[in-house]
Amino acid sequence: MSHVTLQQANLWQARLQGATLALADLQVANLYGAEFDMETVLPDGTGWTPQTDMQRFTDPTHPGFWYKPHTNGSKPR
Repeated sequence: MSHVTLQQANLWQARLQGATLALADLQVANLYGAEFDMETVLPDGTGWTPQTDMQRFTDPTHPGFWYKPHTNGSKPR
């Protein structure tokens, strides 16, 4: 599986229904107005729901921020 880097990407109003974002790095990406659906796979491999807090994938200061795993399994510093 490839690892996509979308750091700081402008995904404003992007149509991401059905997208597979598994392992994508969305750090500081602009997802304002982006459209997701129940078929969207999030970076952590889970499915999107209306309750999903997408800042967990975009805001490194978020207390539950998801770090893309490194090949050695460690979190970045």
